[in-house]
Amino acid sequence: HKLSRQSAADALPLRERIVRLMAQVGSPFSGPVSDDLLLKWVAVQFGAIESPAVRLLDFNRVLAYSIDDGFRTCVDALHQAKRDGAYAVSQCVYPPGGLYRTPPVTDDAYVTTSRDWSSHARSPLFHQQFRNHTPHRVSPRTVLVFEALLCDTSMKADAPFKAVSKVGWTVLPLFDADGYFVSGFTQLPLFSGPVNLQLLGDLESSSTASQTAWSVLEDWKDTGKVKLEGQTSIFVRHCDAQRQEQFTDKPRLEDADTSLLPESNLSKYLYSEKKLSGKMMQQLVPKNKSHIDVENFVNGMVSKYTQIPLHSR
Repeated sequence: HKLSRQSAADALPLRERIVRLMAQVGSPFSGPVSDDLLLKWVAVQFGAIESPAVRLLDFNRVLAYSIDDGFRTCVDALHQAKRDGAYAVSQCVYPPGGLYRTPPVTDDAYVTTSRDWSSHARSPLFHQQFRNHTPHRVSPRTVLVFEALLCDTSMKADAPFKAVSKVGWTVLPLFDADGYFVSGFTQLPLFSGPVNLQLLGDLESSSTASQTAWSVLEDWKDTGKVKLEGQTSIFVRHCDAQRQEQFTDKPRLEDADTSLLPESNLSKYLYSEKKLSGKMMQQLVPKNKSHIDVENFVNGMVSKYTQIPLHSR
């Protein structure tokens, strides 16, 4: 008999069961038994229906940025290039952007020089090379400018401007609004052609002081002043030098932060080794030459083209 009465109670709609329970326990609320009143009563008895979000420690804000220590970066890969060849990626902090001054100042400029010749030609990997930067200007619009360069691997060119061409560029915002360095592992979209010097000037101008570096770039993209280089992108580790031990292990490209990629086309940017096709880097090496020969040729041409000395490797 008790079991049958229990089964009958369980068969009642949830709302009716709550109403009966409220009548038995009592309620601090008055008025008609509406759905809103029932939700309030349940919250009083059992706590909020939606648990508050758990607040985790933000490691980017554990340590204040040190001008003396600076930060470190490592370009791990370039993904989905349009042509075969040996790629290099240069980098410099802007402002001041010495690499793009006349004449160029390359004290704080670097370029990748160690390629993984077993990787795909259009999605090449780079061996780990950390670069140190110590900018004194800390601002949400202080950025690291990257430029992708393509070098012919036939080794027939006798001058840098014949062997090397500019593919695309991008920027990485370095600091948040409070001056903390933003460490992470980020996939950045490339924009076509050479670095847009007018945009770099806009990043620095007072007229856009309320905007972040990336929002300025987004405005230019939306108005057609800069165009994406297809779905080509680069993968970059960037860390406060005081936290460098946390970024020494090479990450999986699939784990990169994709928040700066175009949302409307995100799936086409994502890295998947299973979907890679085309030639391997080793297939670009001419007959009777080794990949070391080609590597030295490419590095020499890129160094002369960018005026970044090879001792900056």
